[in-house]
Amino acid sequence: MQEENNKLQIIDNQDNGLTVPYKETPVLYMPKLKVRDIEDSDLIVPLEKEVLLATLNNERVRNLDLDIGSEPQKQLVSIFTKMIWESGVSLETFSKSDRTIFIPIAIEEIKRDYSHLTIEEIGIAFRMGVRKKYGKFYGINISTMVEWLDTYITTTKHEAMLRLPYIKPSDIEKPKELTEEQKLKIHNDWLNSIYSKFENYKKNNIYDFYDFKNNFYTYCKKLGLINLDEGQQQAIWDKAVEELKLKHHPKNAKNFGQRINFKTIYDKLKLDDVDKEGESLIISHARKITIKWFFKKLVKENKELKAVIEEAELNLKK
Repeated sequence: MQEENNKLQIIDNQDNGLTVPYKETPVLYMPKLKVRDIEDSDLIVPLEKEVLLATLNNERVRNLDLDIGSEPQKQLVSIFTKMIWESGVSLETFSKSDRTIFIPIAIEEIKRDYSHLTIEEIGIAFRMGVRKKYGKFYGINISTMVEWLDTYITTTKHEAMLRLPYIKPSDIEKPKELTEEQKLKIHNDWLNSIYSKFENYKKNNIYDFYDFKNNFYTYCKKLGLINLDEGQQQAIWDKAVEELKLKHHPKNAKNFGQRINFKTIYDKLKLDDVDKEGESLIISHARKITIKWFFKKLVKENKELKAVIEEAELNLKK
């Protein structure tokens, strides 16, 4: 609906008194580009176009009036309401009173920690989250919302912004697909962002790397860099179970609906023989712990992640 409204929108051109079709207007935060340069690009997929326009062609939350009753506030409430409805959460597990309490608290959370995003971006993050693009869905709560927004920022938005340099103003003749050189640049940009996280961990002992869908773990396994003996594997598995049990303990829930969801997960993790869903959750978390273990191992051995990766890549090509 937002896209249809945008296409129909006509903006007054103050310089010549004429009206300019929406697609011909400059992008708000990148005026050298026109909207059509992004919308008509063959280099990016529809989701990346949506993310780029949501990011670059709308006002940030911090610039909006979010007082109760304002249009931006109503728009956010509408997005939350749609997200709850699409999630399929019933009134039995998430009552109207819980929703009335949850939405204002969630909006305050956004104002405090995610004011650099646009309302349109928040809508994308929630849509992706509800559809389990950011992992399993464990109910509507603040921790779920934060997980979705953080994952949107570090993955969906990050990957879309990496494509931005390839969009040129009024560039009609574009290749149908990325060249090998462009693919290599995207790959190297991804690795450089991880190298930066490693350096921060090495210098400041701050580990803030989120391995989306265990992509970096998979890449390290492909390069032969992750080799754990049975004892290490068991220790990491046990640690993953304990961390997940602590995270999802019912006492850590913030509302009734979240307590029910946490208890469901917690009870699964307590079983000696976890089901397929519980096992998938543990495996994913164990792989994240493994990457932290890998970072710690490199620091202890005084090695640089970049040098280790580059050497492994060379060995793989031999």
